[in-house]
Amino acid sequence: MSNSATVSTKVRIHTSVGAFFSNMIEFYDLMILSMALALIVKEFDLTLSEAGMLGTATLIGCGLSAFIIGWCSENFGRKPTLLYSVLIFSLLTACIGFASGYLQILVLRLLAGITLGGIFTLVGTLMNETWPAHLRGRATTIVWISSSCGVILASFLVANVMPKYGWRSLFIFALTGIIVAIYIAIFIPETEAWKAMKAQKKDKIALSVGLKEIFSGKLRKNTLLGTGASFLAGLSFWGFMYWLPTFLIAERGLAPAAVGGYIAFQSIGQIIGVPLSGVIADAIGRKKTLILIFILGGILIPLYVSSHNLQVLFWGGPFIAAIFSYPGLMATYYPEFYPTHIRSLGVGFLFNIGRALSAIGPYTLGALAVAYSLQTSIVVCGILYVLGAVLVFFLPETFRKKDLTDNNSPALSTK
Repeated sequence: MSNSATVSTKVRIHTSVGAFFSNMIEFYDLMILSMALALIVKEFDLTLSEAGMLGTATLIGCGLSAFIIGWCSENFGRKPTLLYSVLIFSLLTACIGFASGYLQILVLRLLAGITLGGIFTLVGTLMNETWPAHLRGRATTIVWISSSCGVILASFLVANVMPKYGWRSLFIFALTGIIVAIYIAIFIPETEAWKAMKAQKKDKIALSVGLKEIFSGKLRKNTLLGTGASFLAGLSFWGFMYWLPTFLIAERGLAPAAVGGYIAFQSIGQIIGVPLSGVIADAIGRKKTLILIFILGGILIPLYVSSHNLQVLFWGGPFIAAIFSYPGLMATYYPEFYPTHIRSLGVGFLFNIGRALSAIGPYTLGALAVAYSLQTSIVVCGILYVLGAVLVFFLPETFRKKDLTDNNSPALSTK
């Protein structure tokens, strides 16, 4: 297996830049739906449950990506799979800007979700195979700051473009993903780890074989618990972020035009929290850091939504965003569970099957809000975070200070 320590600094930088902007456009895409949701609901006269299904369709597509994108990455390479994923979901998202009905948007979100979901898998795998273990946590989480940049970009366009050109302009702007795809095509090489693996395994890896391996030996426990943790974290995150703008408007009286500013300011917490979690993970370990984040979330989320003071909700936003830094940490942690030939498939399964299962979140929390309130629904998100910490407790620690530069991980053994 190729040693990530032999990768040049130039390649690491280009890979990180490509990963940064791929992830940024992904999170831009994910946020514009929730930010434009109130206007979409009004234009198409949707119920809260129907509106929730738009988010659910996206996450179901992400679940399908665990199989499709993971298999493509193992067999055709990390680079081409990332390139076409970015290109396809950018085009599909832009098509929503021309949709004439609810069903069209629903289908486009489902299809876009398939390639959208693969971005996490591919970014995590690329960073794992490019950066040595002792720098990987910091490098990956710094790249993950891009998620906040995507949110800030979405917030800026909501405040400055949507009032003039309408909600459809937000989706058409996703065509800028084509620029990212061009950068990937020109500047990012295929990873040496993947090329070395293909030199040994010339035949295509069957999906059924790969799935069997991630459920074999010690990997079975990692796969099941990791998927469960992703499910609970995703249920909390997507439920919270999807309904937060509507909660602020409907139950706290915030003006719709002010929502973008709230979300943008909230992102400051993630810009700080994401790289900080990487530094902590490289110091005390991935597992302990993830548990810490989940426990803090279980405390802070209920406290946040219990406030009726808009100033408290504004200034408290960054603290909430900081505890939603878990995807960057998982992008460091999960690839260390698996060997190269099943790494993308394993990471994709853990995160995206968990994310697909969490697709019930927007719909279920919307239904719960109809029966009770959005505040009650969001409090449940904090409880789910605590349950996620319980599952992570039983996962192995993959990093110790003695793990200096190897591309392997203590958790890779399948025996």
